[in-house]
Amino acid sequence: MRAFYLSVLMGLSQCAVLSFARVFLPPSHNPTPTAVPQYCANSISTLAGSTFTRRSVPVPSLRRQQKPIIWCARGTQTYIAITIISPFPGDVLAPVLYTSLSQIDINIRNNLKELRFDRVIGQSMQYTVGGVGVETWDANDHRTTWGVLQAAVSALVNFVEYFGLNVNMIFDTYDGANQIGSGNVTWVGKAPEGTGKTCRTVGC
Repeated sequence: MRAFYLSVLMGLSQCAVLSFARVFLPPSHNPTPTAVPQYCANSISTLAGSTFTRRSVPVPSLRRQQKPIIWCARGTQTYIAITIISPFPGDVLAPVLYTSLSQIDINIRNNLKELRFDRVIGQSMQYTVGGVGVETWDANDHRTTWGVLQAAVSALVNFVEYFGLNVNMIFDTYDGANQIGSGNVTWVGKAPEGTGKTCRTVGC
């Protein structure tokens, strides 16, 4: 009888060791959860990071959008993840943000034409146009090029135009699967008359 109890105890101890080993396996042996795919808010059938060719209609309202809002740049693999922070002051008229971002977009396009080929910008870029400040910087050890920056700003223009926004916001810039930059858009106050814009970066 004693031998029987000893055999039972040994069997239980082996089970305990096996169970313990299974619970405390190194993380590399455990299944990794699959990342949830993200889709463009302006084309819900387009996977973010793939080439965006056309918009699906209708685009869900802002209240129904996931956070952050994924907005893709047409004809590219660039997209931005936008978080709205706060509205502009009440006395700032609606077209201000759209107009300012459009001018920045034009300036960047002109820079690209002068450069004749795409190149990296540097660590950061700052624009102030019509009282709106836009700042971008590199992220995750990647370097932002003028081409990707232009696509990101173009997406911002399209986003604020579609929803008619005048808001402060932050955003991350992705090219394909990689986040390569971050930035913000803020109301900095009415630009002094006659100045129009300032630009503080190489190549402006």
